[in-house]
Amino acid sequence: MLRISACVITKDEERNLGRWLESMRGLADEMIVVDTGSADGTVALARSAGASVFSFAWQDDFAAAKNYALEQAGGDWILFLDADEFFADDAKRELRQFLESIHPQREIYGLLSPLYNIDVDEGNRILSRMEQLRIFRGERELRYTGRVHEDLVHPVGRRSLRTEFAIYHTGYSTHIVKQKAERNLAILQNEMKQGRSETALAAYLADCCATLEQHEQTIRYARMALGATDGVPGQHVKLYRRIYDAMFHLKRPDGERERLLDEALAEFPEYPDFLCQKGFQAYYAGEYAKAEDYLLRTLGAMEQPAYQQDAREESAMEYAMPRVCVLLGELAARKGDAETALAYAEQALALHCYEEDAVLLLCRTQREPLAQIAELGKYFSPEREADRTFLRKALDKLPLNETYLYFVRPEPGSYASLMAAGEYEAAARRALAILRAAEKQDAERCLLWKEKFQAALARLDDGAREGILREVL
Repeated sequence: MLRISACVITKDEERNLGRWLESMRGLADEMIVVDTGSADGTVALARSAGASVFSFAWQDDFAAAKNYALEQAGGDWILFLDADEFFADDAKRELRQFLESIHPQREIYGLLSPLYNIDVDEGNRILSRMEQLRIFRGERELRYTGRVHEDLVHPVGRRSLRTEFAIYHTGYSTHIVKQKAERNLAILQNEMKQGRSETALAAYLADCCATLEQHEQTIRYARMALGATDGVPGQHVKLYRRIYDAMFHLKRPDGERERLLDEALAEFPEYPDFLCQKGFQAYYAGEYAKAEDYLLRTLGAMEQPAYQQDAREESAMEYAMPRVCVLLGELAARKGDAETALAYAEQALALHCYEEDAVLLLCRTQREPLAQIAELGKYFSPEREADRTFLRKALDKLPLNETYLYFVRPEPGSYASLMAAGEYEAAARRALAILRAAEKQDAERCLLWKEKFQAALARLDDGAREGILREVL
């Protein structure tokens, strides 16, 4: 009977560990948790779930802690996901049977899985996709090396097998990513003091500097990593993106950024990340025909088996795709093709419903409130507070109508509810009352409500407008 061990190292992972434990329960025969000094409820949570818990003194060395965990594991196969990673549902259903089928093939030492970085602060939005080895045989010679961004030592003469058992990683979520970058940067700098080559670590240093918005250093390290012979495989696409983003923040000329994209496409012809960026740059430069060409080529590249099945290079296209659809929709709208514009807006929302410009494009294309409600109702519910909060911000950029009333549910009698209900005179009076109260206290609030007052006046007929203005004067 095949035995599977799930291993993880932890420190203050109470927030994430429950999902990891649930992901492994029923899949692994044993769960090994090596804790490196948690002060929260991590250890108690692990023990309550039936995991075997071991303590290991933290040494600023991820490989050392992981190798200690491997020494405790007795499985024929190891699942070594981080505490902020978890399997997609199909792995729980199918992975054991798959491992049993390949177990006799000794030349296969591990499985490569597509790993999706997701941001829990943006509704689990996919940030990027890459390939990682998280499943491997429980053999003594398979051990980790590297203090940070540790790698499994590759056995000579054996191979890994590419699979579709997807893993989701939440560790790059907005609320935590800078803290992790600061930690990793300190460890990397310590490694260099101990003699590790700067070029070997340059890709990881570029990552840290990009997250910490150290743009000049990002470019320096990314360039170093691109030219390194001892660098990290599968990082070139990401490094080019890092350089481009740093150039953008540093306001480097369009021509310089264009040359970088040409350089990237020369190394990765027809790669969607760079076709996409070419399209974005052309769109914001007002070169609409060029933008449409590159964005359509991006969609074509995304559909190619070479992209869908090969995740050796980390791609951020899952994150960029809603924006691609929005811009193609805007380009269709510019040509008067409302049907195509609406289709692209719907495609963008299906990929990521909290894409504000997709909501605005849909509402501008589908002007009737009942039609807007029907379309937006596919993605949003007025019963969900997060949806109401998002749509309040988005729909406030459009003339308020029944769609706003249905989804946002503003307080009865408020300016927003009156405007949305078409009671413009009452809305103008409400805005005027708030404006007068703010005049002596808050200049910024006063300006805001002056604009709202004028917006309500603009919707009135001449007689009603003049009546209110006479009262003001």
